Amino acid sequence: MSAELEPRPGHVVAMAYLPKCDVCPKPATWDARTRHGSSWAYLCEEHAVEHAAQPGVTGVGIAQRLVVREGA
Repeated sequence: MSAELEPRPGHVVAMAYLPKCDVCPKPATWDARTRHGSSWAYLCEEHAVEHAAQPGVTGVGIAQRLVVREGA
């Protein structure tokens, strides 16, 4: 796992499995606040670019990157 994807509170979340994107059937790689109000969604890479309030930016209140926990 690359250093940028190591679990970090508020930025990268290690999970047993990736949930489904809330927009399509792909695995979600982001838990992000959407630009459509103050709602949050699990988003795949494609839909994070389209719907995240700040695509590619992580942090508390912005978005967390989702990764599969090693050994899960």
